[in-house]
Amino acid sequence: LLYPQPQFNHNTALLASSYIARSLSPTLSTRRKSNGESDVNDQPLKGVVVVITGGSSGIGLSATKMLHKLGATMVVIGRNSTKLLILQSELQKLAGSNYHNNDKNNVESRMIPIQANLNDMESVSRAADEVSFKFKRIDFLINNAGVHPMNLKSFVSAQGYDQTFTVNYLSHFLLTEKLLPKLEKSRYEPRIIQISSRFHWQTNGR
Repeated sequence: LLYPQPQFNHNTALLASSYIARSLSPTLSTRRKSNGESDVNDQPLKGVVVVITGGSSGIGLSATKMLHKLGATMVVIGRNSTKLLILQSELQKLAGSNYHNNDKNNVESRMIPIQANLNDMESVSRAADEVSFKFKRIDFLINNAGVHPMNLKSFVSAQGYDQTFTVNYLSHFLLTEKLLPKLEKSRYEPRIIQISSRFHWQTNGR
């Protein structure tokens, strides 16, 4: 078998998402109130805007839940609109217990779903435009979404390129390029996190 199915489980997702959260923490760990006390100990990412692709499943889902719990505003770009709405509802329920009734709007606004097909560069461009329209700045961009050849029904993208190359690389290149002006307006040290894979090592080279 040229492309054996990769091994993936919940523990893998948790480990990866913890690394993502830790990669953001150095920039935010120095946030202090004027009196020297820590700023929102239980939500160190409060007020931080994070854009993530593929945030409704796998590593992206785990990272979205973890960063949202830490207070971040999550802009989740995904292909399946139903999954995005289910995730939005779930995060609202999980966060609701931590807010007073008059803060429910705050809970809802911290997860913004954006539907996009990363196999279509025009769809990616529209998603980037939507993010730019809704936010004056972005603090972190997590390019997480990816596909595996064994799971594809078609191997060609909407523009005629290789689908794996398009989803795993070209789409994120375009998204990053279009969102750079918003990242440059970050109040913190902006970061772009690229989730990659060692899966190509498992091929036989033919």
